[in-house]
Amino acid sequence: KKDVPVIACSISILFLKREVITFIIAHEFAHHYYGHTKVSFWDKVFNVALGVGGGFLGGGIPWITGYFLGGFLTKGMRSREDEKEADEFAAYVLKELGYGLKGVYSLMNFFSLFEGKPSLWNKIKDFFFADHPSPTDRWEYIREAYYEV
Repeated sequence: KKDVPVIACSISILFLKREVITFIIAHEFAHHYYGHTKVSFWDKVFNVALGVGGGFLGGGIPWITGYFLGGFLTKGMRSREDEKEADEFAAYVLKELGYGLKGVYSLMNFFSLFEGKPSLWNKIKDFFFADHPSPTDRWEYIREAYYEV
């Protein structure tokens, strides 16, 4: 049997710039392409169900809510190196499609709001940054990968 990649998000993603949507989808696709998502069948079922639930509950911040709800069973599966690999793949896709990096820069600035600062989102922030590099580091290698293409 072949695995079928699933990426769930809420309709609010449609309000983002096209290059940001492309980056997010390419990043998530890269996790599937590079095998970062290898889990048991039941973990997949549970993760998809929570990811879809997160998409509905996400409102204006679907990637945070979906990630927070969808990642409980697979926590620890991905590493910062996996995230770097997915970011570099997404940068390559942006470059190949003729998009710039302005929207991705804004996205990393948004993520940096949650880094190292007290906020109401501390639990989500700690969960997210447990396996994601800092937005500053991500921006550096996204930019490097983009200009190496």
